[in-house]
Parts: sequence; C-alpha cells; structure tokens
Amino acid sequence: MKYHILQPVQLCKGGIPGVICDTAEAIQEYGVQPAYEVQWVDGNTDTRLECEIEPLKAANDEVYETA
Repeated sequence: MKYHILQPVQLCKGGIPGVICDTAEAIQEYGVQPAYEVQWVDGNTDTRLECEIEPLKAANDEVYETA
C-alpha cells in the first residue's frame, strides 16, 4: 500500500485536501487497486482508489511526509 492511516492526501491535480482514515488491501486476482477511506476538510467522507489521490503538497510544493 502506498498510503497509510492519518496521512494527509489530496485529489490528484490539486484537489481538496483530506486525511486517510481507513485502508483496504488490493485484490490482485481481480485486478482491484488498494482503496482508501478519506475524510475531507469539508466534512465529507468517501472511498478513493490509489490512482485518484496523491500526497498533500504544501504551497511551496514540498510533500508532507509522516515519520
């Protein structure tokens, strides 16, 4: 899995920011990508595939990395 719980992410191409609150493993035999439940800053929660999100970037384009 590329991301982990409590990691800040955003929709690809600079979308709304949020935090990962749950993960679902990939199912290789069916070609299903890992999925993540994301709590967005506007209060909504939804599930996104790994290809739909990216690490949250700061205004100076540095990526926030959790230790």
